[in-house]
Amino acid sequence: MRLVDRISATSFCPVEELHDQVPIDTDHLNLVKFDGRHDLNYDTVCSKLKEVVERASETIMKRGDSTQSE
Repeated sequence: MRLVDRISATSFCPVEELHDQVPIDTDHLNLVKFDGRHDLNYDTVCSKLKEVVERASETIMKRGDSTQSE
């Protein structure tokens, strides 16, 4: 059962790219509650957070390279 549609769930940041939207099978009350490390939703969120950290690290490194060449 879907509680909210995609527009409602993502309207806070309409410029967010689709690949950054991570649907998980839960309601808003349990959105950040997991049954443990083997919970499928935990795995989904953890994996996405690792990607975000990696991309942020790469972006920071690129910014450092461009400021040193000025």
